Order: sequence, then C-alpha cells, then structure tokens
Amino acid sequence: MPLHLREARNFAFDPAELEAKLTSRTKLVILNSPQNPTGGILTRKDLEAIAAILRRHPEVWIYADEIYSRLCYEGEFCSIASLPGMAERTIVSDGASKTWAMTGWRIGFTSNPSSRRSSCAG
Repeated sequence: MPLHLREARNFAFDPAELEAKLTSRTKLVILNSPQNPTGGILTRKDLEAIAAILRRHPEVWIYADEIYSRLCYEGEFCSIASLPGMAERTIVSDGASKTWAMTGWRIGFTSNPSSRRSSCAG
C-alpha cells in the first residue's frame, strides 16, 4: 500500500502512517529516498523512526532504492541499512547511471546483508 509524500514534510511520508499500514501480511517495505521527481529525502530522524517501527515487525524486510543518494543538494543522505539492526534485513539498490550521468547504461547493483553504508551523519 502506498504512502503519500507530503509537501509539508519536504516530500517525505510520516512514519506513523507506515506503522498504521503494516499488517501480518506485510513482508517488504520499499523505501525510495531521495525520491524522483520531488527530490524529497527521508531524514535521519525519519529513518530512525521507521527503523524503530520495523524492529517491532522482524518479519518485514526493507528494499532501499538509493539510486539518487549522491545527488542530494539539501540535507544529508542516510541509508536505513546503516542503522542498528537494519543491515541484516535491508536490500540496497544503487547504481552508476544517475550519479555519473551514464543514462542508458543501466549499471546498478543490489546487495545484502553486509553492504553497510558509511554515509549517515550521526
């Protein structure tokens, strides 16, 4: 079930809305941050709230689409995989085509579980 991005939250969703949508049937949460086309980014505070929620749901995995992680012009990128207990259940998806202006090359990767990202100010 989709979560709406809120302009008032700088085009991020409210973690409380995520918690309200999780059910016993939920197996995967897809996080896309920074988002295209809004440029919205989940802050470290938001990600910590999301991680706290997901720790109460150990059966739920995270798919983190981080293809725009190096294209942040305001704020700082933080990967949910860098937070305690999240790397083991996060699939990180990233690539070169966006960051290095290689549109059309479609060079990318996904990884889990020991792909801990060092990028998260804290």
